[in-house]
Amino acid sequence: DNAIFHCSGTVSTSGWNALPIMLPWNEFRMSASMESVLKGFNDPRLSAYFRPAVNDGKYRGMRNGLTVAQISEPQRHYDNLSTMSARWSTPGNESTTPVEIILASEAYFLRAEGALKGWNMGISAEAAYNKGIEMSLEYWGADAATIAAYQQSTATPAPVEDFNSPPMTDIPVKWASNPEDQLEQIITQKWLALFPDGWEAWADIRRLELPKLYPIMNSDNPDVPVGHIMRRVGYVPGEFATNQKAVDDAIVKLGGPDKASTRL
Repeated sequence: DNAIFHCSGTVSTSGWNALPIMLPWNEFRMSASMESVLKGFNDPRLSAYFRPAVNDGKYRGMRNGLTVAQISEPQRHYDNLSTMSARWSTPGNESTTPVEIILASEAYFLRAEGALKGWNMGISAEAAYNKGIEMSLEYWGADAATIAAYQQSTATPAPVEDFNSPPMTDIPVKWASNPEDQLEQIITQKWLALFPDGWEAWADIRRLELPKLYPIMNSDNPDVPVGHIMRRVGYVPGEFATNQKAVDDAIVKLGGPDKASTRL
């Protein structure tokens, strides 16, 4: 659940997925976290990011970390869920679809977080936050009136059908009055603007435990049980076989064991 999307063919133990460019096997779907926020905020990026379900034309996601049996239930048939938009999911477009590295919106959200911490960003946290929203929505085709209305919206994330899940969180788009909510707003909007860069979103999730995503439903990893998040990728066997001394030194520097639960 970078929650950007869900790979319906596996049990997700970490809750995040990397960026697919070509998806010919029909296995990626919107996560419930994305559904809750995009639909609750009436976000104009919804149709740019995802396509409605084939069977009924509705935008619908699924929780992360499902078992094979849960994925196989009729309501989670792929035709009942939203897939990624044609920009990323049309087979054969991997040689023509741009992959953004860093957008203006991300830069403004970084500045907003810095300003909120009292750093000199040359702009206030609120102004940078709203500018980040503007840059992202403008990039995806929203006009000035739509952007202004969205920035002032007091709408909050919505409940979702999958497992009758409550709203993912309770923050609005409109800039809040307290720093705790303001930080959550900045990172949540940054998360939305990063789509589909799941790796960058995972960095914020590990660092701040934001956005406040739905927890994974199940986990096969005892180091990352339900209610926890994957903090890092462990060293692979090849590293131990060919680079043992450096790996041993690195593990000491981790300040914890070589496990997915050790915070970087």
